[in-house]
Amino acid sequence: PALARAGAGGGGAGGGVGEADAGGAGGGAGDTDEAARGDDTGDTGDTGGADGADEATKTGNEQKYDVYFIDWNMPDMDGIELTRRVKARFDSEALVIMTSSVEWDEIKTEATDAGVDRFLQKPLSLSSIADCLNELFAASAIRQTEREAEQLPDLGSYRILLAEDMEVNREIVLALLEPTGLIIECAENGLEALQKYESDPARYALIFMDVQMPEMDGYEATQKIRALDTPKAKKVPIVAMTANVFREDVERCLNAGMNDHVGKPLDFPEVIAKLKKWLPAPLPSPSAPMEK
Repeated sequence: PALARAGAGGGGAGGGVGEADAGGAGGGAGDTDEAARGDDTGDTGDTGGADGADEATKTGNEQKYDVYFIDWNMPDMDGIELTRRVKARFDSEALVIMTSSVEWDEIKTEATDAGVDRFLQKPLSLSSIADCLNELFAASAIRQTEREAEQLPDLGSYRILLAEDMEVNREIVLALLEPTGLIIECAENGLEALQKYESDPARYALIFMDVQMPEMDGYEATQKIRALDTPKAKKVPIVAMTANVFREDVERCLNAGMNDHVGKPLDFPEVIAKLKKWLPAPLPSPSAPMEK
């Protein structure tokens, strides 16, 4: 995704938080408060910066961004008016995250009326930016899923196991896949996933396995599942979920016994594609009911 920042920080990226580790999405956040300024200046993904609303408007004329980090307090034009212009220009498709050192309740009504999608309190941190981006992209994906629900296959007779330690990520997956009718059981770590699968190997048609979890990570859990003394354990599709999608990371997943992987933050069309690829065939068409 492409991200832009608009703020009154001096000297470009040095005036704000410049990098967020959110599954590959990064963006700078402009800052007028000295106490909120960070030292990180790197960017990941496609990002742009503007020191003030006028410059941000010019930047927006040159390129559309998926997400805008807009400071509430800027000279020439404040963040509220800039948000209105961004939303008007891009037919409300652009997502706006407003940053400010004031309390959200003080500006909430005006900001939401202007079209602000999320608010981040200063001083900013990389973790707060990452969490905000994950929630924002997930909400957008859920809205897209609801629009496309009629075109999705009916997976109501399939049961899968989701191994994921972060509650918010589990909720995102459940919400994304709810329109398919897919039955999803959750495990909060690799050890629990292993125990659930071992207790009834025939129960699950597929496993989504997060690779970084407490108690037992996804790599070890996969290896132990593959080592179980049952033929189904050798064949059940296991799809890794990881923010690390470099070649060596993918190879590590495959070497542990996983069949495939999806990147984080999860991309809904990719998740559906993996389900279609690995769930036992044949999958039904949207109009054809599945035989139980």
